[in-house]
Amino acid sequence: MMEESAPTELTSGEKLEYEQANNWWRTLSQMRRRDMMLFTAAQGAVLAIIGRELLTLSPGGYALSIIAFLFAVIGFFNERRLYRYLDEFRNRAKAIEYKYKMTLLTSAHEKVKKQRFSLPSTLAFSAYYAIIGVGWVVLWILNTYLLGV
Repeated sequence: MMEESAPTELTSGEKLEYEQANNWWRTLSQMRRRDMMLFTAAQGAVLAIIGRELLTLSPGGYALSIIAFLFAVIGFFNERRLYRYLDEFRNRAKAIEYKYKMTLLTSAHEKVKKQRFSLPSTLAFSAYYAIIGVGWVVLWILNTYLLGV
């Protein structure tokens, strides 16, 4: 029985797919960072506006905090959606790499996995949005029940 050897050259369609997968990976990664910056700026703006009355929220403060909370929820689900897109593009690029015995993504992924105390981006981004959202809920509970406002 002869051992099958890997094809030696990418077809034009696979080359296009591989390049697009890598380009989409880069684009979606940049989008994640921009989303995080926008989200952080919006949260900071809300906190700057209601900062002095944080533990004694007025109706306007509640309204702003609800908007900030909804922004956190949207950010959390947007992060999950972007991760699913990124994962599919990475999987397709890795399949092409495997077929042609290429190692760009595979070796990079292995190198990152070996780093100690390194938190996966999807977990870090999701946790950030979730912590902010939970923070708003805790603030509402403090304002409503514990502080008697």
